[in-house]
Amino acid sequence: MAEYNFTFRGWKALAALALLLAVFAIWYAWRFQSIGEAGRAALAEWLLKDYSGRGQKDVAKIIQDYKAGLPVQPLPEIKPMDIEFTSLSALGTGKYAYRKMIVRVTITVDGGPPPDGKSTRYFYLNHYSLGDSWTVSGEASAYSYYSTLLP
Repeated sequence: MAEYNFTFRGWKALAALALLLAVFAIWYAWRFQSIGEAGRAALAEWLLKDYSGRGQKDVAKIIQDYKAGLPVQPLPEIKPMDIEFTSLSALGTGKYAYRKMIVRVTITVDGGPPPDGKSTRYFYLNHYSLGDSWTVSGEASAYSYYSTLLP
C-alpha cells in the first residue's frame, strides 16, 4: 500500500493556512441569515397564539381530550398584545429557494416581560422564496441554535 506524505514549509504553509481560514470564514458567514418583515410577522403571530392559549401545545391538549372522550373546551379568543422583538438573530443554511433557520428572539409584550416569563426563546423558521412565505415550525433549544455554527 502506498504512503503519501505532505509537508508544507515557508510561504506554502502560510498559503495553505490562509486558504483553510478563508474556507472556514466563508462557511461561517453563510450560517448567518437575515429575516424580513414577513418573517417577523410570522414570529409575532406564533407568539400571539401561544400567549393567548391557541398555541400548538394547547391545540394538542384539546385533541387529546377529545380522543379520550372528555368534554372539549372552546379555544379562547386571541387577545391583542404588542409583541416587540428587542433582539432577533438567525442561524441556518440555504440561501435560495428554501431556507431553514433557527431564530433567537428576545421578546417584550406590552412593554414588559412576556406572560410565560421567558424573554429569550428559540424557534425553527422556514422561508420559501417563491412566495416569500415564512412559517414557524416549532420551538428550538439554545443548544440547537449554537450547534448550528459547528461544522
